[in-house]
Amino acid sequence: MDKEKVRRVIRDGQERLSNGAYIERELAIDHAFLAETGKVAAITGPRRAGKTFRLFQVLAELQLPAERVSFLDFSDLSLAEFQVGDFELLAEVASELDPRADGAFLFDEIQEVEGFESGIRHLQNKGRRIYLTGSNSTIFSGNLATTLRGKVLVSELYPLSFAEFLRFKGRAFRADPSSEERAERRRLLDEYLLWGGFPEVALASSSETKRNLLDSYVDVMIFRDILERHGLQGASTVERVLSKLLGSFTKEYSVNRWYNDFKSRGLRVGKDGLYEIVRHFEEAYILRSLSNVASPGGAKKAFFLDNGYYRPFLDRERDRGKLWENAVCVALLRRGEKPGFWKTDRGEIDFVTSGEFIQATIELTEANRERETAPFAQAAATLGERAALIVTPDDPPPWF
Repeated sequence: MDKEKVRRVIRDGQERLSNGAYIERELAIDHAFLAETGKVAAITGPRRAGKTFRLFQVLAELQLPAERVSFLDFSDLSLAEFQVGDFELLAEVASELDPRADGAFLFDEIQEVEGFESGIRHLQNKGRRIYLTGSNSTIFSGNLATTLRGKVLVSELYPLSFAEFLRFKGRAFRADPSSEERAERRRLLDEYLLWGGFPEVALASSSETKRNLLDSYVDVMIFRDILERHGLQGASTVERVLSKLLGSFTKEYSVNRWYNDFKSRGLRVGKDGLYEIVRHFEEAYILRSLSNVASPGGAKKAFFLDNGYYRPFLDRERDRGKLWENAVCVALLRRGEKPGFWKTDRGEIDFVTSGEFIQATIELTEANRERETAPFAQAAATLGERAALIVTPDDPPPWF
């Protein structure tokens, strides 16, 4: 890129920051720690989950005017020709526009720049504060961690929590709500479980718009984050694997069984290739596979990073329990947990964390109470005592 175009890109980004409205997200960033240690802040998470607007929030938290910040969105076609060598020119132009050393670089979807790691190291050596976002769970480990010698602090931004969803809807409820408020809160929770927590989807007013948005998200993730990123041919195989995973929503899945099914139908795909595609879905923040802590090498369960992905398979009444269980899983991930599940011939526990046994049930009744509670003691006998929780939509936990 030439110098004048870099200058124009910086000015365009500053104008976008100046005009960018946002609703605050709960993801905390310790700016004082970053400044003290010289670390780069990296935010990962699904596309369209709100990482760009979290960068807008960074500007306010740093209390910097937009003209002291260089904001570049590398998913923008105007930056398609940007190469790693252009970071040096970017640093030069940014210093001309703002010679003070405490400005900041905000880079959105940094993975679009091949070999970006050395460019970030160059900017870090200039002493500027750097904030990055990316839509792949592996981009801030590996090469970047090595290049920056461990000076990168990674946070994950998921789609909206229910508390954030209410904020986006402009709704707040008292600690002791009336019966009408409780009914309204439950209606909003049902909407959240049905459509998920992508910000644009939450703000959309019509079901048709919500469906179109979710369809477009899936299309972009399949094309950009899986096919294009990994140089794969044949979108149909990737789509078939996604269909199999969605059919296993909150349930155990078997890649070996899929392989045999595909083979019986004359589809040419290797078993290792299927495992690789599943891994790509996980890296792209579409899927999270949970292991059975009672049998770590056994079958895994499929959970999705947003309930909206399940919409094409949805049976609204039959699947209410699945939607609740998946939303609880995402809430645990948002809390920083790495949950598994516990399953033996003696019973099953939906989620096991380092300190909890959690059952996520759509409704707790006298008819199902024994089934839900009995596995706690059985799991404790082998895993040790932990807090035992049963969470329902009528009594969601504070971290939901």
